[in-house]
Amino acid sequence: MEMNTERKRILFADDDPEIREVVRILLEHEGFEVIEASNGKEAVEKSGGSVDLIILDGMMPGEVRDSGLSGDKEKTDGTHPVSYGPHPGFR
Repeated sequence: MEMNTERKRILFADDDPEIREVVRILLEHEGFEVIEASNGKEAVEKSGGSVDLIILDGMMPGEVRDSGLSGDKEKTDGTHPVSYGPHPGFR
């Protein structure tokens, strides 16, 4: 049985550099390759190629919705974009 040793690539987009750093450290510790983006436009630019998962800050003003990456539907290239943020009812 052949084992796949290729690291999975995750694109993580958040406008807060400290959050990006913490998440990058945690994901790299778990064996993932992490690509960072600081806004929606940069995330779109870096999402080309082969990434296995896209994690987006759903609270980046206008940027996630305008980027074309929002939602949790699989893109045609097999990438899964996921956005996160507070529940809509959170106050």
